[in-house]
Amino acid sequence: MGNVEIIRFSKDMKNRSIAGVIAELKKSETRPKVGDGKALEDHVRNVFQTLLDLELENTVVGRGVSLRGSRGSVYEIDVYYEFEIAGMRHRVAIECKNSSRPVGRDDVLAFALKVQDCQGVIGVIVSANGYQSGARESAEQNGLKVLSMEELPSIGQLLALRLDNVVMPGAEAKGQPFWTLYDPGTNEPYSFAQGRELFGVLFFSRAHVEKYAKTCRLSPRWVVRGMEMRHLATYVLTCDFMRGRVLIVQPSNENAFELNGFEFQEIRRDDLIAEFYSGKPLSKIPMVAPSRRK
Repeated sequence: MGNVEIIRFSKDMKNRSIAGVIAELKKSETRPKVGDGKALEDHVRNVFQTLLDLELENTVVGRGVSLRGSRGSVYEIDVYYEFEIAGMRHRVAIECKNSSRPVGRDDVLAFALKVQDCQGVIGVIVSANGYQSGARESAEQNGLKVLSMEELPSIGQLLALRLDNVVMPGAEAKGQPFWTLYDPGTNEPYSFAQGRELFGVLFFSRAHVEKYAKTCRLSPRWVVRGMEMRHLATYVLTCDFMRGRVLIVQPSNENAFELNGFEFQEIRRDDLIAEFYSGKPLSKIPMVAPSRRK
C-alpha cells in the first residue's frame, strides 16, 4: 500500500461540524523525513494526484516513469503527470531531491537537459533541503519550476482543500439539476429531523429554494446553492454517514401531498444515484456513522 499519512485530530476539538474537521486538517504538517527519497517521491506523487483530482478529468500520475527523448535517450523521471485542458495535453516531469545538502546548479542543469530533450514537457524540481546560491536562478533561466517542501501542501491540507472544494458549492455553481440550502459557517447542507429520522431536501430550481426558505422562515444564515455532480456525490455520502433520507421538494399542486404549500416526495438512495448522478461511481453500500446505525 506504500506510505500512509496518518491524520491525527486534537483531543480537545470542540467543533464537530464539517468546517471543524476541515480546520483541523489544514493544520496537518506531516511530510517525509529528509534522506528518504522514496517517501518524498510517494508524497509528491500523492500531492499532485490529489490536486489534479480536485478539478480535472483524464489525468495520469506515475512514479518512476521512463520518458524517451527526441534523440532516443530514455530518462527515468521520479514523478510524472499529464492532464488535458481545452483539448491541450499538458505533460509535467518532477525531480525529487531528498538529500542532506541543498540542490546545486549542477543538479538543476542535469535535469534541465533531460526536460529539454523531451519536447513539450514542463520540468519541476522539489527539494527537501532547499537550494544552493544560484540554483533557483539557473532553474528559471532553463524554464524549470523549483519548489521546497514547505511549498508543497501536506496530504491533510490537500484533503481539507478537497472538502472545501466539494462539500459546499460556490455561489457560481449551477444545479445539475438540484439546488438546496447550506450553512456557510459549517459547510453543511440543510436538513430537518422528525424523531430520530433525519431528512435532507433537494429542489429543482433556485426559486423553489428561496420560496421554501421564506415560507418556513428559515434563519438568514442559510444560503442557496446549486449542486454540480461533485457536490451531489458528497451530498449522498453525507446523507449516508448520517443515515439520512432525501426528499425532493416542490411547490404543491392539487394532486400532491402538501405541507405549508409544498409537496415532499422521498427518493431512495439508489434511485437518486441512478436517475440523477453521472459522476465517479459511488459505493453501493452506504457508510453509516456508528452513532446513527440502528
